[in-house]
Amino acid sequence: MARLKPAGKQLLKSAQLSWITYRDSEFKLIDSIYDGIQGTMYIPMRIDEKMQIVKQRALALASHIDMLDEAEP
Repeated sequence: MARLKPAGKQLLKSAQLSWITYRDSEFKLIDSIYDGIQGTMYIPMRIDEKMQIVKQRALALASHIDMLDEAEP
């Protein structure tokens, strides 16, 4: 946030809030699918699916930070 201009800060905040809504919807979908499946192997599979969603976002944000780092004089 410190590296962004005010408009960029607002856009990042808005994007993150939208992403949280997306994440929560995906988590509900994942839960609804796995709730109907029996077996202990599906517990870590459910967790991994959720983790991958968060991981992808974290990597995207890290990529943005890297780009800002590279662009700084």
